[in-house]
Amino acid sequence: MKKCSVGGQAVMEGVMMKAPGGIAMAVRDAKGRIILDYKEYQTKAQKGTFYGLPIVRGVVAFVESLTIGMNTLTRSAELIGDPIDEEPTKFEKWLSEKLGKSVEKVVMGLAVILAVALAVGLFFLLPQFISSLIFRGSAAASATKCLVEGLVRLCIFIGYIFFCASVKDIKRVFMYHGAEHKTIACYEAEDPLTPENAMKHSRLHPRCGTNYLFLVMAVSIVFFAVVGWNESFWLRLLSRIVFLPLVAGISYEVLKLAAKYENIFTKIIRAPGMDNCAINIDAMILPDESVSIIEAAGRCGATGIPEVISGYTGRDYYSCIIDAALGRPIAPFDLTHGTPTASQLLYTERSGILREIRYRFAGREYVNENAVVPGVGKVELSFAPGDDIDAFRNGTDRIGQAIFQAASNDELQAAVKAFRESLRVEVCQ
Repeated sequence: MKKCSVGGQAVMEGVMMKAPGGIAMAVRDAKGRIILDYKEYQTKAQKGTFYGLPIVRGVVAFVESLTIGMNTLTRSAELIGDPIDEEPTKFEKWLSEKLGKSVEKVVMGLAVILAVALAVGLFFLLPQFISSLIFRGSAAASATKCLVEGLVRLCIFIGYIFFCASVKDIKRVFMYHGAEHKTIACYEAEDPLTPENAMKHSRLHPRCGTNYLFLVMAVSIVFFAVVGWNESFWLRLLSRIVFLPLVAGISYEVLKLAAKYENIFTKIIRAPGMDNCAINIDAMILPDESVSIIEAAGRCGATGIPEVISGYTGRDYYSCIIDAALGRPIAPFDLTHGTPTASQLLYTERSGILREIRYRFAGREYVNENAVVPGVGKVELSFAPGDDIDAFRNGTDRIGQAIFQAASNDELQAAVKAFRESLRVEVCQ
């Protein structure tokens, strides 16, 4: 593997790559052409010994990454152009008249200020406010308060990532983020840099910037637990902001170690980018017999799928997922011979308050309780009498599920049919 530090990021309709000595960017313009942009660049760490010191280099890299990231995003937007020649708005005309050629720099500066204000508000002010409400008048230990504060910040960050991923334009950028990882992995493997070779590599990378942000969150929890919990809201908020560069520097060193060494600790650190996971693919067969992929995601599936796989193969599917995530060898699943297994969702077509669930299973009648019969299957209820339930629209509206096993397909179908005929779900308004 090449020992050359190469990084990058997704930009508008393309990717940026940064290596010692320069920054290169490739974007697809409005007409579909690939435009290349390159400039020489040296980091602060390359220019002086002080900036290359441990911790310090992490702080410098953090600031430089933010600066380079903003500049390259702006540059990529300029390169792709606009396929539609739109008339400037009155506000745009007013800005051009007042600011002239400086309008782009001013707008860029305002965008940076707003971005910083949003970051401070979301990831510092809001977690402080929520944790202060939680521990108002509490005598909990300082470390406990700091831990909860950190977990609140982490939850906000995860929510922010999911929100961004739901925005169409940003989701497009995320796709290029995966392409950037594939390209870097291809380069580090010393394979020729072609689209075909890059596609063979994982879209996940141990030095991913998103991993780094998660790591900053984790390190900050430990760090601020040591610093302690100041009862003054504003002093506590100030300390979080002031110490952020130091936290970023420590996190940078940890990430470097995680990429360099292979052990249980580095695996934990890289866990947010782990690619050893189950893959769930939902597809639809169209009238013309073509196949359309609805979803492909790193999850084990739901609505009884893991249980059906476990029943058919005789192996604990969930245990296999855990073993794969830990890097343990997994024997291939034998799908040619197995025990006929089926699942049945329990649901109602009425919304309201659940009164009673009654069914027969393996020759016995059950009321508002689970059933487990070895070799036959099980019934798991997700709600109890008195709970509010929704009418069935999709799998998340199920009120339970049943798993069946039998010696033959005919016996299996008969068992499912008998269960469905006996099932009674009473709902009141």
